[in-house]
Amino acid sequence: MSVERLLLTALLAVVVLVLLLVMVRSWRRRGRRDQNLAAYPLPAAPAVPQLSVRANYVATTRHDLPLERLLPAGLRFRAQGMLHVAQDGLTIDLPGAAPLFIPSTPSAVSARAAGPSTAVSNRVASAWSAGRCRAARMTRPRSSQTATSE
Repeated sequence: MSVERLLLTALLAVVVLVLLLVMVRSWRRRGRRDQNLAAYPLPAAPAVPQLSVRANYVATTRHDLPLERLLPAGLRFRAQGMLHVAQDGLTIDLPGAAPLFIPSTPSAVSARAAGPSTAVSNRVASAWSAGRCRAARMTRPRSSQTATSE
């Protein structure tokens, strides 16, 4: 192996390592920035779910900045779980985390289908306000047969 090829390989390895370190640092800084974001407390007497569906949690973003990822506690990584829709709000139940609640009051949350208006979307977005931060959460139902309605 020539010296030039060895130097280029070493340079490439250093560049990749630096990029990985920057990514890890950014993820940790984002986690520290968002450590105060929390879900609403579960109601003392939650309503009976009208709809329960298995879903994949995808991401939580700022409402007006869809590419700005938020890392609230319990929602840092993608996961499979259950969405429960009731009169009082939406409960997101992900394994390994406490259930998260979003109230259905008009001032706190608005739910809508995400995606182009001319096509049926397989994603659900829910938006809410936590202090000065307005956020949106994306979930994707796992299949249409898993929904139960009362």
